[in-house]
Amino acid sequence: MTQGFLLEPQTAVRVDVAAPDLIHVTGEDRVAFLHRMLTNSVNTIPVGAGRSAMLLTAKGQVVSLMQVLVSADHVDLVVPAGTGNAVSEALSRFAVMDDVLFEVQATEVVALAGPAAAETLAAVGFPEATGAASGEATSHFKQGGALCIKSRAFGTTTLSVLGPSDLKAGLTARLASASVKTLSAAETDAARIAAGEPRHGFEYCCEIAGERFPMEVGLDGAIDYGKGCYPGQEPIVRIRDRGKVNWRLVRLRLAPGAPQPVPGTVLSTAERESAGRVTSSGMWQPRGAISPYPIALALLHASVLDGSAVDLATDGGIVTAQVLLPGDPA
Repeated sequence: MTQGFLLEPQTAVRVDVAAPDLIHVTGEDRVAFLHRMLTNSVNTIPVGAGRSAMLLTAKGQVVSLMQVLVSADHVDLVVPAGTGNAVSEALSRFAVMDDVLFEVQATEVVALAGPAAAETLAAVGFPEATGAASGEATSHFKQGGALCIKSRAFGTTTLSVLGPSDLKAGLTARLASASVKTLSAAETDAARIAAGEPRHGFEYCCEIAGERFPMEVGLDGAIDYGKGCYPGQEPIVRIRDRGKVNWRLVRLRLAPGAPQPVPGTVLSTAERESAGRVTSSGMWQPRGAISPYPIALALLHASVLDGSAVDLATDGGIVTAQVLLPGDPA
């Protein structure tokens, strides 16, 4: 589903993202325990690399998407902002006979996205960033008091530097001196929506959408179907074997001048009065576009085909949105 950040080659921008929580995991059984608990394989992650994984409910619904970063003497779990304690407590309930300890750490973050994110970060004092860019899809290294993570977000390479507030202030100043553009929070979220990437509290684990299965929100890439048991595995395998879900995450594009839809707005078609709901929305102006226009993510009933039109009720009346094809730019 990911479409990619519409930037010129050899560029990067600073994106305004919420600082994640960091769960520092130690103990002799840390890798075996996490491998047993999470949807992706942990025991095959090399030191210095990472992988996306999920913690699920017993019914197979998403509790948290996380990055699992393996170091020689510990594992770091990077989880959405404000969820560290809840995720740590959920994991701890299963650690009955395991030698494993969890420490939740608050962080500040500076994140760069774009084709030249690694080179830009290296130029402002993190030389190892260029080496990380050529390695595993997700990798990490430490420099001073900072944890630097390379991953994929906004449909492109993203480098995130996690550390204390003084480190954030200094790095932010150096990036400003280097004339690195900063996207606002609204622009950053629009880039996420354009790339079709779900967010905690919006597309899953939220009141609007309820609890969602990974496949419904495009997170099945964080599942290793060949690994052993984990909480929620049985319903996940049943869904895989059945070959379909009732709901799926899609991107919507509205015409320029249309009102930006409000999350929770009901979608309808001629065949279905209630065909889905908007989960996120923003104003998007990709490179080359004359003016911005509304885009959105929505949970849409599987019977509605890609490329179809859906109707939304807004304060300005009924407007139409196009359900984008997986390969279409937003």
